[in-house]
Amino acid sequence: INKEEITPKLEKLREERAAYLEYQRVERELEHMMGLFQAWLYIESKRNCVTAEKALADGQAKVQQIVDNIAQNKKQANQLEAEVEEMTTALQSAGGQKLQLIEVQLKENEKAEAKASAAEKSAKENIAAEEKKKKQLEKNLKDDEAALKSKEQELNKVQGLFQELKDNDAADNEAFAASQRKYEAISVGMEVNDAGETETLQDQLISAKQQAAQANTEIKQATMQLNYLQTQLKEKQKELGSNTSDYQKDMSHLKAMEKEVQTLEKSLNKLNYPEEQMNEFRGRRPVLLNEIRGLQERVERFSNHYYYTSFKYRDPETNFDRRRVHGVVCRLIQVKSPEYSVAIETAAGGKLYNVVVDTEVTAKKLVQRGNLQYRTTFIPLNKIQGGRIDNNTIKVAQDLFGKDNVQPALHLVNYDKHLQAAMEHVLGSVFICKDLDVARQVAFHERINRKCVTLDGDVVDPAGVLSGGARKRETPILIQLNDIKQYEEQLHEKEQELEEIENEIRRMSSIQQQWSNTKQQLELRQHELGLVKQRVQNTAHHQQQEEIENIKKNIGK
Repeated sequence: INKEEITPKLEKLREERAAYLEYQRVERELEHMMGLFQAWLYIESKRNCVTAEKALADGQAKVQQIVDNIAQNKKQANQLEAEVEEMTTALQSAGGQKLQLIEVQLKENEKAEAKASAAEKSAKENIAAEEKKKKQLEKNLKDDEAALKSKEQELNKVQGLFQELKDNDAADNEAFAASQRKYEAISVGMEVNDAGETETLQDQLISAKQQAAQANTEIKQATMQLNYLQTQLKEKQKELGSNTSDYQKDMSHLKAMEKEVQTLEKSLNKLNYPEEQMNEFRGRRPVLLNEIRGLQERVERFSNHYYYTSFKYRDPETNFDRRRVHGVVCRLIQVKSPEYSVAIETAAGGKLYNVVVDTEVTAKKLVQRGNLQYRTTFIPLNKIQGGRIDNNTIKVAQDLFGKDNVQPALHLVNYDKHLQAAMEHVLGSVFICKDLDVARQVAFHERINRKCVTLDGDVVDPAGVLSGGARKRETPILIQLNDIKQYEEQLHEKEQELEEIENEIRRMSSIQQQWSNTKQQLELRQHELGLVKQRVQNTAHHQQQEEIENIKKNIGK
């Protein structure tokens, strides 16, 4: 009985006595600090009072000076008004009629201007309407021309087929008629000539002599034509030789320009400037900027509202390695399932917003020279000692109440293994239970005796503390952080894509100017080449050369 009942009560009384003594010490220290705080408030208020009195005196002096300036300005304004009134009276008496005349002219000019403006506006509207009508007519004309061309092509195909069939039919009829005539002539002992007519052998002989005479005549005519063409050829060649030098100069200039155009085309192709890709990048850039701006606003809005979820500091020394600062605990863990978020937040408590660093030296430097914006608690990995629940206790709890009903808090979050000590310090000694009934049984079991937190955030401590009640209506901070991490990842990806696009645009811009200049030179040289070709074709030498070629073709026939 002494071991089972009295000893636990004595230990509990000792703990309560120690807690009471600690409470008295803290209360005395609080009274002392409150006294110091009140004294500081008094001194600060007195100092502010003196400063305010001085500022009041300075303000009253400035007010008096402003009042004096106002009075002086009013006096000057009255004088100016009197002078203006005198000048107005004099001006009205001296130039009243002239002013009326000018006003009449002004009104007439305003009317004329209004009419002109209306006419101009109407003309512009008419021009715009006519331009629109013109564009529509041009579009209709192009459509009609395309349709006409298509129909003409179809008509040509049909006409060609019809003509071919017609020619074949005529040839077949003619061959049939010739065969019929030959058959009839052979039947009566006569012959059929090439024209398909029946004749005797005597008639055929006479016809052959006539054909021979006609052939001799044609030969003589062809010989005369040949002699004439040869004479013309010699004369044209002689005329051609007189202006060959100018033509050769034009042709050499033409070849040089063609060579220059080919060189420019090769240079343009060698630059390999992707114009379509450049336009695509320039279109993508403003879209990315808008997306980045939206993501930045979401992240900044969260960071400003929950400032304690991120750790901002200034480098405490030159070349400070920021990898020594791992970050706030809430950003270093990932809850495996959203249903555990409330329980993990409650189990971690204020430690959820502690900052994990590598050593206590780093923490000291940050406190002294890190320009911290608010009070921060650090967890140095080299010094912290975690209190993890042993595996035997975990097995007992899960065997008694079920693995789905009770789990160690550390098993419900993901984190980097090098942060193990910090995570054990924050969550290592807590069980997460399904409901309050399970939490009570686990917390007060003699073989477990550990702090328990329910999924709703109720806390059961074996020391006798029970806290809970209405849940917060807002979304758990860990769930919000998960969304923010996704936004931050998207933001990082968008910023990387934007940086790549900016680099590509800068790289292409260096080529773009050279490409534009080369393309402009090429278009100019192509235009000049077309003009030179047209000029060469219109020269007398070129026309004579074409005539010589035609004569040679006729001689060849």
